[in-house]
Amino acid sequence: MFYIKTSFAFAALALSIFLIASPVYAAAPTWTMQSSPEDNTWRDIVYGNGVFVAVSSDGTHRVMTSPDGITWTARDAVEANIWIGVAYGSGVFVAVAVNGTHRVMTSPDGITWTARDAAEANVWLGVTYGSGLFVAVSNSGTHRVMTSPDGITWTARSAAENNRWIKVAYGNGVFVAITNDSNAHQFMSSTDGITWAARTAPYDREWLDITYGGGQFVAIAQNGTNRIATSPDGATWTGQTPPTSAVNWQTIAYGNGTYVGLAASGPDNIMTSSDGVTWTTSTAPESVFWLTITYGNGIFVAVTTAGSGSQNVMTGTFPSDAAQPVVASGGGGLPWCSGPLAPGWNVTLPGGGCGKPTGVVVLTATSVPTTTARTSAFVFTRPLSKGMTDPDLTRLQQFLNTHNFPVASTGEGSLGKENMYFGAKTAAALKQFQKSVDLKPTGYVGPMTLARISATE
Repeated sequence: MFYIKTSFAFAALALSIFLIASPVYAAAPTWTMQSSPEDNTWRDIVYGNGVFVAVSSDGTHRVMTSPDGITWTARDAVEANIWIGVAYGSGVFVAVAVNGTHRVMTSPDGITWTARDAAEANVWLGVTYGSGLFVAVSNSGTHRVMTSPDGITWTARSAAENNRWIKVAYGNGVFVAITNDSNAHQFMSSTDGITWAARTAPYDREWLDITYGGGQFVAIAQNGTNRIATSPDGATWTGQTPPTSAVNWQTIAYGNGTYVGLAASGPDNIMTSSDGVTWTTSTAPESVFWLTITYGNGIFVAVTTAGSGSQNVMTGTFPSDAAQPVVASGGGGLPWCSGPLAPGWNVTLPGGGCGKPTGVVVLTATSVPTTTARTSAFVFTRPLSKGMTDPDLTRLQQFLNTHNFPVASTGEGSLGKENMYFGAKTAAALKQFQKSVDLKPTGYVGPMTLARISATE
């Protein structure tokens, strides 16, 4: 069920409206412990090209891969380094390390890795990908940022300040890095990964992780009362309060319209939110030191340093499609009256009928086609909007590129070079598809657009 506050003039009653908003989910994911092939200290995890890849700072095999987050296979790293960060972009996995001769390694599949030279022999802790560029950050060295277009050749860049930069994220055309240093500027942002600007956090905290999704950045810290910060642009930040300050929040990810934060230990060590502001807690199957979490292929996957036996992985899944709410937008008009919105959708206005609503509009998913009823090879189960970074965006670009609505003719977004970012080019191509099937060209994937894609061969 999805709720939208409304207050419109009476003159607008005869009009259909289009609503674009973030979905609000009625239930948090269901969490299950999974076994890892080795009982290592798994430091980071990413999803790309149909596979989850995790890297470790110790153990015989310091990489593991999985197609579903459940069944894992141990892989060899190129060197027995302390591998801390991993990212995926443009068909390549890139991992960074804090030590070793080669502090970068790359792989096309997560299985076979090649050693690469870092721009400087720094302690590289975080790496991300966006806008055709890998960006890594360090807590030491002269240049605490390095960039690469391919993960192979790296160039040293100057950070906004010589802080201990530990994590970096990308979204909506902006890179944002965070530090756990106590100083005036604990965040920095860049539109190109090269020139960085110092940014002020809402509170002086030990910031540990950052993600982008739902049109905003969300960072979390392990200390203080207000341990969450949100920003639409990476420059201006607003402090938020977690549901509990009794645990040390470590990591955060976004997927399926939901932010998920994990804590190092203790009860109530999972928090979820649809907007980054209002949070609820739940307890993981095991109270262990959860280090990192990612989202891909419809599930959240987290890894830890010390699970029970070899259970160092936890997966979080949502209910079936029929239980999932989807935003009414992107091609479907909202009739100013209670009743069917589109096949499988129903709208209920305050009071249960037409009139002048001033309360809450309720959208209910009465039925969503199952995968067996869809004829398209491109199946999506949730809305997609500009600014999102999500594995579903790769499939959306593949759909557009293979159905005569090219995202780009060459380079990023072109056929064979699809990525996970919903930018202006993706929106433009999507609008052309929507026009071709007589939908309003919103450049947003809502229920009507989802249905048309699912019905397209």
